Amino acid sequence: MTSLARSPRRRILFLTFMSALLAASAVRAQERVYTREEVSKPAVIVSMPDPVYHNSGEKLLDLTGAVKISVVLSASGRVTDLQVLEGLSKNQNFASLKAARRITFMPATKDGVPVSQSYVAVYSFQVTTQENGTTDELKGLTKFYVDADGDREVRGAITGELLKELPQLVVVDRPGQAECILRFEGSRTLQLAEGQDGRRSGVPLKVEHGHGWVIKLAGPDKRRFLMYYANSKESFIERAPTTNFVRAFVYEYKRANNLGK
Repeated sequence: MTSLARSPRRRILFLTFMSALLAASAVRAQERVYTREEVSKPAVIVSMPDPVYHNSGEKLLDLTGAVKISVVLSASGRVTDLQVLEGLSKNQNFASLKAARRITFMPATKDGVPVSQSYVAVYSFQVTTQENGTTDELKGLTKFYVDADGDREVRGAITGELLKELPQLVVVDRPGQAECILRFEGSRTLQLAEGQDGRRSGVPLKVEHGHGWVIKLAGPDKRRFLMYYANSKESFIERAPTTNFVRAFVYEYKRANNLGK
């Protein structure tokens, strides 16, 4: 009777022991960091945000190049153990570390079990030196790129007006093909027009704001700002800021190239 009573109990203890052993093995598998070649299915990067970086202006510190960050894509889905393998400036390294922490991914698996995998994130930087120039430097330039901050409608409007006034210019599709860039940023706000009492208590009025820059590309890492233009349209009878920006540029271009009015 005693042996029979103990038999089920032994089976339960044995099964409990084996379950604990398998669980411990799974935990050890998760704690170990595998390489890409050692796993059954490598980790899949879902998103890899770019570094939020602003040129500090310290030319001796900020450099063109790449920052390499070693990380562990853990079995739990978190980015851990970040380390700079190859760095640039302190500012660039810090921005890269912050970006690496925001990587999202699907963990690697080995024999069907999620495991941690090593990974090297690479962030490239192109430091551009900015200098002030004059519109006289527009002389002889013919290839231009229109940058409207992603607004296709505005880009089309600026391109159309530009070629209407200066049909001899060539508007290229990529900034790397251009000698000069016309950059425009616009926005719209709503305010009340002035009433008869002089206060802004009249009808709602859409106000268009525009800022434009003429930028000469003086090399792969150097830009010269030749012109800046700011304008607002506060009524329906005024020209749009894009039109005023193009006309201001055309005036300076004709002057620099002796093309008359």
